[in-house]
Amino acid sequence: VLFDTSPIRHLQWKRLQHSRRLLSDTNMTLQQIADSIGYTHAANFTTAFKRAFGKHPSYHRVRLKHARQAAWETTAHAGN
Repeated sequence: VLFDTSPIRHLQWKRLQHSRRLLSDTNMTLQQIADSIGYTHAANFTTAFKRAFGKHPSYHRVRLKHARQAAWETTAHAGN
């Protein structure tokens, strides 16, 4: 896969992957996340994110946090 991708695209993919972790693990704003992965404007970050993952970053934030909460509740109740 790496050989079919330019270095720029590979770097962009890695940054967008990192943004998914920031969305699920932090309360950073979209602008803060955009800044941290090299986008000057949140709108450009959002466009790239939607192109890569098919949904708005805010959708992923909500979905990932709900999934983590459900997993935690399942684990917490498993010992009872």
